[in-house]
Amino acid sequence: MDHTTELQQAVYNVLLTQIQFGTYQFKENLPAMDVASKQFLVSLDTVRAAYRRLKQEGYISLSKNVGAIVQVKYQEPQTIAHIRSYFAPRRSALIDLSESMVPLFGGAQRIGLKHAHPEILDDMEQLAATDAPAPTAMLHHLKQQYAPLGNGLLMRLVWQIYMFYQAPFFSLPAEMRRLQGSTEYVPQVVRYCRRQDWAALHDITSRFQDALSSALCCFLREDIPAQSSGEEIAFCWSSYRKPSQLRYSLAMELLIEINNGLYPAGTLLPTLEQLAKIKNVSISTVRRALALLSSIGAIHATPKIGTRIVPFDQVSQNCDFSLPTLQQRLLDTIQGLQFLALSCKDVSRVTLASLTPSEMQQWKKRLCEISQQQRYDVTSYSIIKLITKFSPYQTIRQVYTELLRQFFWAHAFRNMYDQPESIRNVYKPSMECFIECLDQQDIARFSSRLETLMLHELRSGVAYLLQLGVAGAKDILIPDEHDD
Repeated sequence: MDHTTELQQAVYNVLLTQIQFGTYQFKENLPAMDVASKQFLVSLDTVRAAYRRLKQEGYISLSKNVGAIVQVKYQEPQTIAHIRSYFAPRRSALIDLSESMVPLFGGAQRIGLKHAHPEILDDMEQLAATDAPAPTAMLHHLKQQYAPLGNGLLMRLVWQIYMFYQAPFFSLPAEMRRLQGSTEYVPQVVRYCRRQDWAALHDITSRFQDALSSALCCFLREDIPAQSSGEEIAFCWSSYRKPSQLRYSLAMELLIEINNGLYPAGTLLPTLEQLAKIKNVSISTVRRALALLSSIGAIHATPKIGTRIVPFDQVSQNCDFSLPTLQQRLLDTIQGLQFLALSCKDVSRVTLASLTPSEMQQWKKRLCEISQQQRYDVTSYSIIKLITKFSPYQTIRQVYTELLRQFFWAHAFRNMYDQPESIRNVYKPSMECFIECLDQQDIARFSSRLETLMLHELRSGVAYLLQLGVAGAKDILIPDEHDD
């Protein structure tokens, strides 16, 4: 399934649930395709494919004169059964996701709103004044508040969460009553932004997410019986624009193995045929994955000899920064760093607060090992990796695992913008601070220092990409350390 098909599937799923939930009832019109395209923030072709599938399966009729009309008639018991069949297998994932929203997105949301141009605030206010359906209003509000960050990777995650969580829940009009004051939320947000009352903005955005999580949990507890059998449906996200392209995941897997020492510097990789057999993929996929690794300087192929692992201090000599593929990978890395910088303070605070004394000691032991090895350059990476293992929320573990994967695309240029002197002056004191904080169980100081370190990496990375002329780097918002 390619990226376009995945978008079509997501749009189809939401439209189908809205028909089955009674949002659109028998003989009622679905939105015109061009309207739906704007509502879902996807192309007209994507919407057209979803509508055609609904027609083929008998849910709607399609005609040029009257558009899409619902052709199925559900009685109330059937509607209730459809709602339960959707939410029951997703119960655990939705609860976990809703509770992860504030630590994952609270900082990004507030920084985005704080840097929103007046035109964005005007658009938010105008949309709130219309009678746009709640799911549509929610998606466009999400787009507006995150737009100033200039982060396409973040927006892909936001869109996936919306299609899995907010769109189905907001398609239940009866449940909106649980969100008291929700109609006033956006106007209040705009008001606080214009007044630059950032404390009030922080309070209202956090309270809204908490209220939404509470409303969802109440709905699941009261209306959705616990599933006694069957598989749970988890929330899934890939940080790649085209997750179905195996070359990206294979290249990442090989790069991780190189960094872990499975293929030491100076040694040869297995042949194309051997790798294809080991990884259970086609030779063509292996060849394209190795081309990616070659473009970032991690490997170098020599005719009749093989593909050799390049020592870390020599990778810059083998990079071709003019390649669009490499530029996109580097931009993905920086977008991932921005998201980490905006979320790591809240995420690490939640994670550390959940640790047992024994788990806290495991964190300290790991950081002490890195300090003794004087590998200060992997400080932030190691902490993010610990979060992927110890966070109390599966959503955070999964999202941070994907962001951690993006760190490896910095293999090509990290040693170019972070010189040994910088590592000594920035990373070593940070490591010492982290270990001390774990000793004293000072969670607030630990989290603040992690944010400082991630912001340093973000600033350095963006500056270097700008030197390389990577398109898109100039759009990445770099918040001030005390911007939140």
